[in-house]
Amino acid sequence: MYWLAWIGKAKVWPVNTNLVGTVTMKCLLGSACIYFVLVASGSAETVDQRDFSIDTFQPTPNEVRLAEKRVHAYWIKHQAEYAANTRYLAVEAAAIFPAEVQDLWPKLINSETATDFFAHGSRFTYSNLNLTGILIYDTLNNRFIDRGFVSVDLPRRNRFARWERYVARFIGTGWG
Repeated sequence: MYWLAWIGKAKVWPVNTNLVGTVTMKCLLGSACIYFVLVASGSAETVDQRDFSIDTFQPTPNEVRLAEKRVHAYWIKHQAEYAANTRYLAVEAAAIFPAEVQDLWPKLINSETATDFFAHGSRFTYSNLNLTGILIYDTLNNRFIDRGFVSVDLPRRNRFARWERYVARFIGTGWG
């Protein structure tokens, strides 16, 4: 309670209005610069540089046909929005069974993105493993590249990620 009494007895110093205006302007400009940096850095698209590929696979003609249909529908809908900075689109094309991947355990151990599988704790069984076949669509040549990639974890939808040497926008299944 003593400090409240002290505030009431405090002397008021004369205020230099010119100095107050200068300090206020500097604070406003500094806040605007900080806000601009935070907003600009948050809106820029980033690339997840981890390699989401643990292996390659050859898709069946049916998987390619269905994925191509979904990619074309997606690209028609979103081309105006993404065309300036999107060369490749990554689409989910197949479910891969663990038995189809040779030397799976070493590939999982050395993967940069297998955290979902290892998050299951002591239950490291392949029944907990979701492997997804990803196809990369080249928007300039209007075709898929020559092979697909096997992924354990997947990036967020509509974000850039890397599969070996390809940086692609991940569109999930392509519906929507």
